[in-house]
Amino acid sequence: MAKPQREIRYIDISAAMRSRFQQCAPAALARRSPARLLAQLLAMLQWLVIGSIGLLGVFVWHWSSVALLLVWLAGIAVGIVADLTKWLFARGRLIRQLETFSDDQFTWHMVAAMQHNEQRLREEATHVHRPGVGIAFDLGFGALATLLFALWFRHEGIDVLATIRADVALQRALLAVVATPLVGLLSTLITLGTSRDGEIDYQAGGRGLGLLFVIFALMFFGDMEDGVDKLVVFINGATIAVGLLALFGLWLMWRERDWLAKHLAKR
Repeated sequence: MAKPQREIRYIDISAAMRSRFQQCAPAALARRSPARLLAQLLAMLQWLVIGSIGLLGVFVWHWSSVALLLVWLAGIAVGIVADLTKWLFARGRLIRQLETFSDDQFTWHMVAAMQHNEQRLREEATHVHRPGVGIAFDLGFGALATLLFALWFRHEGIDVLATIRADVALQRALLAVVATPLVGLLSTLITLGTSRDGEIDYQAGGRGLGLLFVIFALMFFGDMEDGVDKLVVFINGATIAVGLLALFGLWLMWRERDWLAKHLAKR
């Protein structure tokens, strides 16, 4: 029997919530700065770069599915390493940042409700986020997935290092995929040194679990005819879709920012 879908719960907007909104809104607007949105744009471009190189490799350069899989894995791995570096160098700052995120999340949920003249909020608007949980998931699931990938490559008789050394185009693709998150990491390290209040882009929480899903899919479909090829195409197409959805979300965030700035200016 299919599992029931999780019910979306709503709460009525009270006078106290409106008062909290008035208190939190100026700081939330300041934190959603153009610099922060630019940092998030760089993070979203990573997904587009990874997926685009993968699909070009399939349909234009006719790369092997193994090469395409390595490009995707490299992008995920460097993203985890970048977030881990941020956690190690700025743990206290990230904790404080995620504590303020609960106020910001509430503020932007209120903005969305006010834009549509709604009198209720999703209950998730009041949830509190913890930065350490995301990186713990990525490291734990990522380590398990790495072991399983190593066993899968060995079972398939694939020498990963030899494959990379023998393919110059693959080497260049790996460099391109790795460069985007490293630029974001460099921007974060500069921010740490120049601004005590600048926001750190931190995307931990989903990469490790994604790796685990992919390796299980490889183990299940790998023995089917063209199973790995089709799975790699799907992964890269889905990666581009995630990037495009994220870019759309970024556009919505910019519109919300403009609306709130005008709303506060009228007060």
